[in-house]
Amino acid sequence: MGSALAAAGVLVAIGLFTSYAGAAVALAAAYLALYLAPAPRSPESAVAACMVVVAGVAVALIGPGAFSVDSRLFGRREIIIPRDNEPGSSWQLR
Repeated sequence: MGSALAAAGVLVAIGLFTSYAGAAVALAAAYLALYLAPAPRSPESAVAACMVVVAGVAVALIGPGAFSVDSRLFGRREIIIPRDNEPGSSWQLR
């Protein structure tokens, strides 16, 4: 489990398969906190495990940054928001 968590952390650090690696970090941290932690858990360790899970979920939902391998492989996307509020206008992804 530790090597899987380390591999997911390396993938997040270099920005390769960021969404999947963030989800793997969140799942691995939740599994470690719930099932593999010793029975007398301290509140500090529970808070630390929750923070890692929340960070993993945030990375999975936000996705790669501008300076990541994913942005080089799949291209950057720009969201264009129209200036007018016409009923027929909508957001566009490039």
